[in-house]
Amino acid sequence: LAALCLYAPRLGGRPVRWPNGFTLARLGGLCAIGTIAAALAFYSLLPDGADLPFSTLLPAFLLALGAGLALGTPGGMGAFELTLLAQLPASHEPELLAAILAWRIVYYVLPALLGAGLAVAGPARHIAPPRLAPHLTTDCRAEAGLCHQGNLALASVGGQAWLMGGTGHTLIALLDPMGRQGRAARDTCLRGLRRLAKDQGRMPAAYKIGAGLAARARRQGFAVRRVGWEAWLCPLDYRLGSSSRSGLRRKLRRAEAAGVTVTPCPAEVAPWAALDQIAQAWARAHGGERGFSMGRHHRAYLAHQALYIAWQAERPIAYASFHRAPGEWALDVMRHVDGVPDGTMYSLVQAAIDDAARAGISRLSLAAVPEAAMPGAGARGADGAQPARHAALTLRLLTALAPETAASGLYRFKASFAPRWHALYLAAPGRAGLVLAGLALWRAIARPTPIMPQIDRNHAEYGFASAPASWHIEKDSD
Repeated sequence: LAALCLYAPRLGGRPVRWPNGFTLARLGGLCAIGTIAAALAFYSLLPDGADLPFSTLLPAFLLALGAGLALGTPGGMGAFELTLLAQLPASHEPELLAAILAWRIVYYVLPALLGAGLAVAGPARHIAPPRLAPHLTTDCRAEAGLCHQGNLALASVGGQAWLMGGTGHTLIALLDPMGRQGRAARDTCLRGLRRLAKDQGRMPAAYKIGAGLAARARRQGFAVRRVGWEAWLCPLDYRLGSSSRSGLRRKLRRAEAAGVTVTPCPAEVAPWAALDQIAQAWARAHGGERGFSMGRHHRAYLAHQALYIAWQAERPIAYASFHRAPGEWALDVMRHVDGVPDGTMYSLVQAAIDDAARAGISRLSLAAVPEAAMPGAGARGADGAQPARHAALTLRLLTALAPETAASGLYRFKASFAPRWHALYLAAPGRAGLVLAGLALWRAIARPTPIMPQIDRNHAEYGFASAPASWHIEKDSD
């Protein structure tokens, strides 16, 4: 199986989708328990004269069981008996056949009758599957638009919409649940996340959550680590002329002196060929596009956002995109050519702030700054204590996703808008869970899955069933 996984990742043109390590370990453990219990049941039914130690019986029993499974007859009849009798002493064959018959009654017939009765009775209650929240509502964060990449989905957990995505071993909930934020609601969502992750054979984790949800997660046994800060402002009371934004005004004047102009551009008329070239040049200079919780350049993805383009001599030189939701915008993708005039990226964000104010938007997020990019980062943890070794490792893993984001320049860029800062946390079960969640995030962000149409990327989750299973997360078919 290991060789097949390494050297034959595709069979018949289709990718081989292996269960994750948690599922394989659980299957292996249950298989060992089941087969050893079956061997013990048979051992207890051996005739008195068969002086056979269990250590000798077990390998013979497993070989006989494997022969019966390979043959495919009901219960392995025929192959099991022949293989077992060939390996055990021949002096007690009639007694051994009687023991096999008694073992089949005890181990197969009685459980089958009991299972048939339970199947007819049915489950005690119907477990409704979590459903997709089909539309962004006033309670939804603008960053929920990340679901258009295809590796995240808005699922209803505890009566609230929560942005979620699964990796090989981890079910990651992104941002806070989108709805009421009382203690009881937060606890319900966290319990729902645990239950949903258990149903999928994954470890639960919550990424970029606020302090309130992080505190409730810690009370429920999660390990919590601060991993970044979100910069946000209110366009309605934003004043460019304030003293705290003097550095921003200098940047804007430099861009204007260089002949840079910024215009909003609908996706239908955007100069996509030029924007594709800008994004390709940026990706080559920064080690490729990233995904999952970070936006990336794709025409179908950017078509859902507000797009602002910076021009110089009638040539696009940079662009920025913003998620939009009722009452909130959020900065997502920023791309530029090499040697872009100083102040260009500041002008893009400032143009969006002005438009958001005219549209009556009360919150505009400048996205997150990793903990490593903040002044004095790593000196102390979220509770003021020295960071633990596992927490420092988690921060290094998250910083490795995009080294440029950990530079102080990212903080200075966003701080020039004099925003408010909101702490963001990573929560996972236990210290080892934090490290595993950091590794899962590193892989999901650094090696994102391709952006595909909704029906194509979810083909494996479509099928026919008489009733929905408890582990289904329904996806929007629009």
